[in-house]
Amino acid sequence: MLHKYQTMRINELLTNTDQLDEASLRDLARAGMLGAGLIGAGLGANSMLSKAPEAPTAITQPAQTAQTPDAVTKAKTTAVQQKAQDNPNFPTELKGLDSKDAKTRVSTFTRVVLPLIDHENAEIKRQRQALVQLSKQKNLTKEQAAWIEGMKSYYKADTLKDLVAKVDIVPRSMALAQAAVESGWGQQPLAQQANVFYGQKTFDPEAPSATGQYGEKYRAFDSPQDSVRAYMRNLNTHPAYEPFRSARAEFRSKNRPLQGAQLVKSLGSYSTKGGYGQQLQSIIKSHGINKLDTN
Repeated sequence: MLHKYQTMRINELLTNTDQLDEASLRDLARAGMLGAGLIGAGLGANSMLSKAPEAPTAITQPAQTAQTPDAVTKAKTTAVQQKAQDNPNFPTELKGLDSKDAKTRVSTFTRVVLPLIDHENAEIKRQRQALVQLSKQKNLTKEQAAWIEGMKSYYKADTLKDLVAKVDIVPRSMALAQAAVESGWGQQPLAQQANVFYGQKTFDPEAPSATGQYGEKYRAFDSPQDSVRAYMRNLNTHPAYEPFRSARAEFRSKNRPLQGAQLVKSLGSYSTKGGYGQQLQSIIKSHGINKLDTN
């Protein structure tokens, strides 16, 4: 996968000045192109997964048999629980969290999800540092130039300057608050069935997906980590989130730490519901999540 390949090769890119043979360059180019063009219009995500989880089983019954609303609700709940059990990668600590008090919900969700966010941000930070350093070099090796071209393809950037602007972290508070809202603190059926932590819709018939309440298709993921990775790439590449990237770049230009409570105001395109940014701000501030933003 490109993600792992980039992680392993960055130090070499900054220090190795030897020429590579043609076979190595071909391997590098192929690795650099993985994932390119996988995000379409809307909120589509980027992970290339093996198989889409099945849609929730429909509850059917003979026409002559009447069921009470309670019986139907119980049957649907049982189906949802079964689908959640079929997803071995959903964090067990998040199951049944809706029965806990608010403090426990926030602390548990943070303990489980924040390390996933930190993992992706750490990789993006390494990529950004390498790009900034390489952008200052007058001459690049073939390997360095090939890596930059692969990054341009992955992040949908035309120039090195545009690439540096796109390859940047997502504030911890913002990523955590969005995961909480979009997954209902991990309690939404789609989150438990198919690791849908950020509500990313897909219109690609070939993409792994899970079906929502009204028949809409959400991007399904093998693991919560894949969902976080796709979410960050989505914010860093899709045209709809240019306002977010511009606001983030302004923070950088002023040498200010990225503040999620401020940057969420630029996410108007993420949800069709009004007041989305204000909702995220409220969660960040009321639960003290803003304290997580230190870089």
